[in-house]
Amino acid sequence: DAQESRGLGDVYKRQVKSRYVYYTKFLFCCHRALDLIQRHLNVKLVFSIYEVLPIAVSAGRWAKSHDISWLGFFPILSGDRPDGYYFPADRHLVYGHQLADMISSVKSGADIDVVGSPTYDPFVGRNKAEDIALVNSLFPAKGNKKMVVVATEAFSDPLTEMGPVLRSLSKMKNVFVVVKVHPKDSVDYFRFVSSEIDENIEVVGIVDLGALLNSSDLLICILSNLIISAAILGTPTLSCDFSGKRKVIDFVEENLCFGCNKVEEIDSIIENLLCLGKESSVIKQKLKQGIVRFNGPNDGQSHSRIKDILLEYL
Repeated sequence: DAQESRGLGDVYKRQVKSRYVYYTKFLFCCHRALDLIQRHLNVKLVFSIYEVLPIAVSAGRWAKSHDISWLGFFPILSGDRPDGYYFPADRHLVYGHQLADMISSVKSGADIDVVGSPTYDPFVGRNKAEDIALVNSLFPAKGNKKMVVVATEAFSDPLTEMGPVLRSLSKMKNVFVVVKVHPKDSVDYFRFVSSEIDENIEVVGIVDLGALLNSSDLLICILSNLIISAAILGTPTLSCDFSGKRKVIDFVEENLCFGCNKVEEIDSIIENLLCLGKESSVIKQKLKQGIVRFNGPNDGQSHSRIKDILLEYL
């Protein structure tokens, strides 16, 4: 065992050394490239989208060494994880107050602008009638039933939550169920799983997400970015978590969606939310308060806001 442990230690040391050498060479090449650019152009700003990516950090360090401003931008979710509290840029453009609070908690006096995110701009102000017409043409079996979208999230144990959720929905005869499969999940696998529970469940991979979420009465998932998109469209989400997956980011605690942590409560919570309806003041108020945390102004103009800030440096 001791010999095996030493062997694993040697492997680990070689891996660390190899990665260090790779990153050092990468950093050198990046700086050389930026030096060449600077020689021919007057660089006034480095703008890093995802400011913590290696190339972004390399460019940012180069900017600081040349007394050039460095702006960082996180266009999409950053959660509570060990590598989620590194914010090296001089100024930070963030999607919402959730990330602004994260940065402020580790970087006193940080220069932060809440700008929203171009990722979510297309979901603002969609034509609901057109979206409903499109979805009805895709799923003629829906009829006048209420539609619930269940989203997969590329977890290694998806049936821990999805199994009970789909079984609960299969008992509700006035509900049409669509399983939206994550790009990293298998459509065939979830078609098989869903058909074993209820052959009437629709399973889709590629689909117009805006239309699907805008037309649905309820989204069910755990911590998908779709919760933010759905909230922008006025569609409530039920986050079902029976295995502690929400610890990375808890949309329920952030007041953006409703939660269910016990299998035996699924039926009643789903029925209550569908009974309330997405036009109820309770749901509208919750989404209005929660979306500020994840899409700031939520006006579809984040791209213009970012452009105006960048122009300040020219």
